[in-house]
Amino acid sequence: MRNIEIEKEHADLTANERHFVRFFEADNMNRSQYDNVPLYDKDAVRLLPCSGVSDFVHASKVITSGGEGGYYIIAQTPLVNPSKPRIDTQYNWLRMLWEFNVYVAVCLVNLGHESECDYYFNRSKGETYKVNNFEITTLDVGTDVNWSWTYYRLKISRKEGKKRYERVIQLVVCRNWTDDPRFSPMNYRDLSDLLNFVWSLENDSASQRRAQHGAVGERSVLHPFGSQ
Repeated sequence: MRNIEIEKEHADLTANERHFVRFFEADNMNRSQYDNVPLYDKDAVRLLPCSGVSDFVHASKVITSGGEGGYYIIAQTPLVNPSKPRIDTQYNWLRMLWEFNVYVAVCLVNLGHESECDYYFNRSKGETYKVNNFEITTLDVGTDVNWSWTYYRLKISRKEGKKRYERVIQLVVCRNWTDDPRFSPMNYRDLSDLLNFVWSLENDSASQRRAQHGAVGERSVLHPFGSQ
């Protein structure tokens, strides 16, 4: 005799298992900062199909209380100067920002640090950085009064056929952030000011996202920049 309740319980448990099949596919591990921090399949970000290019990016959706479709993205930063077996991840990073209509990005690593994050834009106002069919122009640069973070307003454009489309992204780089548990990343006042500043940049449009990028793109790491 079948036990419907047991079968249902087993089905529910199986559905909630944390698999990471795609992490081990092809060269996806070589697109990841750490081999021992797998990207779970559940709520993983998947890029649109693109001929000759992987759809993998080390990033996850974090579901919020923002109603239907409410989530923000936690993503691994582009790898610095990738060499074999590591693979260049700048292009897929920009594809993610574009395809998921990211409007605000928060960086919790040291940009340009040899072991943490590659530059995907130019820090000087008015300069343009190119990656494949993307162009990123730095429109504005500013810092807070305590030098805790730097703000960049970036214009990202993408050429599709004969047309070029443009968007603006607000990027906030936390200058004093650290993942070292022995140290506090920021004092409470600076962290509170930073959170309020990030939230003030957000657009109410449900179609625009926030992306937070650090050393990895997995939700098991504590991330303070969730929705209000």
